[in-house]
Amino acid sequence: MNTCTWGERDPNQNIQSWGNGNATYLTIHNGNVGIGTTDNANWQLGTSTYKLAVNGSIVATAITVKANANWPDYVFNPTYKLIPLSELKEYVNQNSRLPGFPSAADVSRNGLNLGETDKLLTRKVEELTLYLIEKDEQSKEQQQQIDSLKNQLNSQQEQLDQLKIQLNSVLKSELHNG
Repeated sequence: MNTCTWGERDPNQNIQSWGNGNATYLTIHNGNVGIGTTDNANWQLGTSTYKLAVNGSIVATAITVKANANWPDYVFNPTYKLIPLSELKEYVNQNSRLPGFPSAADVSRNGLNLGETDKLLTRKVEELTLYLIEKDEQSKEQQQQIDSLKNQLNSQQEQLDQLKIQLNSVLKSELHNG
């Protein structure tokens, strides 16, 4: 069923537009689209692999980036090895960024791949979750040790109090006998 109320097609059938009172559609079968751009040294649209280049802001209610490979669910695999926090700290101190992330200079030069960045951010959030779980387990173990030490200390204090009472009793008895 054709619901188009109007339509246009170029002679080579590379561009097709159609629509009705509510919406207009444009399909480009081959080539790239530049909005507010020209094919200059910055954009290089003629030889680019980008299908859309926009010189300006974009507003949308939703954007879906299809990830091509290996979403980081593997982080929760029991065999996944976290970088020890001391090594992570050393890396951050030396590089001023998290492992796997591009440097500011790389982003300035090459831009930012949103799909790859979302994948990296998801991996880091999952790693942070594992670090928190690990720290929570350590904290619980430490609390158990603290509670055990408190119990030992209380027991020793009770023993000391009993010894003081016994010592006072012995001293009083020697003063009366002596």
